[in-house]
Amino acid sequence: MKLSLGIASANDITLLYALNQQNIPELGSLDNADHLKSLVEIAFSTIVLKHKNQIIGFCLLFKEGSSYDSPNYIYFNTKYDKFIYVDRVVVASDFTSNGGGKLMYNQVFKLAFKENLRICCEVNEEPLNEISLAFHKKLGFQKTHEKQYDKKKVAFLEKPPL
Repeated sequence: MKLSLGIASANDITLLYALNQQNIPELGSLDNADHLKSLVEIAFSTIVLKHKNQIIGFCLLFKEGSSYDSPNYIYFNTKYDKFIYVDRVVVASDFTSNGGGKLMYNQVFKLAFKENLRICCEVNEEPLNEISLAFHKKLGFQKTHEKQYDKKKVAFLEKPPL
């Protein structure tokens, strides 16, 4: 299957929002498409995954100093001076296990390598997102911390600069 990458535009928000909402509880729910639009606007980059020119996935990237108010992002922002935070890695259910997640992460690795940046993210442990935890482990991420919230628990994962 031939997959490609692109950068999100304002016209993609409704589709990206639908993809996000189809992947709950693996991802946190967003209030509406405007909420996602505000995240895309402050993100360092929003990578989109395409199959035959159709968007089938995306991920948001934030760097240090962003106004992103996620407590998970804030944890890394207070810990490190420089890093890339990967948020909301989404691949449409019909296209999982076809290398799309790895393709998006390869782009993240290239961006991080240019500036010698640590890559950070979090993955749900409760409810358990076993597929994502195994995927990140295979990519070389290590669990460095965890946080319990009211209805979920997350593992903080990091990949040191390459």
